[in-house]
Order: sequence, then C-alpha cells, then structure tokens
Amino acid sequence: MTYLNLSYEDLASVLCLAIHLADADGNIDDTESAAIIKALTDQYNFEGKDDLLKEYLDSAFKMEPAEALIHVAAFDANAKQWTSNFLVKTIVADNVLTDREKELYWKIQELCKLPDNNL
Repeated sequence: MTYLNLSYEDLASVLCLAIHLADADGNIDDTESAAIIKALTDQYNFEGKDDLLKEYLDSAFKMEPAEALIHVAAFDANAKQWTSNFLVKTIVADNVLTDREKELYWKIQELCKLPDNNL
C-alpha cells in the first residue's frame, strides 16, 4: 500500500467529498459511515487518537464542497487514485448505487481529473 502524506486540509477535503457523496440520496447510513471511517483508518493510524479523527470529521462537515474540489484537483496522481478509490468505496458500501450518486461521482471525477474507476 502506498501511504500518502496529505495535509490536514487535503484529507478533510477528501472526507468532505465522501460525506457529500454518501448523502447524495438524502441519507448517510451506518454502512456508508463505517466505510468512510474504514477507508480513512486503513490509510492513517488514528489508534488512540479519537480526538484527531473527530477533528477531521468536524472539519469535513464544515467544509464547502467547492473548497474541497479545489484541494483534490491539486493532488498528485497517487493521491487522486486513492481519493477515487475512497469515494467509490463510500458509495458502494451500502450495496445501493443510485443514479444521483453516480452522477455526483462522475462530476467530481471530471472536475478533479480523478482516474476512472469504472463506476
């Protein structure tokens, strides 16, 4: 696994987009929430750092998606691939892929020039 060295704001940006994708159907369910946390903790060690994890999530909820898109668009190729994978894991976690989720993912993919994940 390639570990990334994203800034606080960059990682919060990825979380912001994941949250907005998960909420595309009007409901972030427990499966999608768990997928966001798992994808995040697979990449970053938050063991014993629950306050830091909460700070990231709080920042992500407060961030505007337009700001998040700017951060993600500036990522290098590895970070863009990881972000694309992260976003896809989020929206397929509940085994329901709505047209709205796909449409929103494709828009993010286009705006940020993320690699295609065959969604």
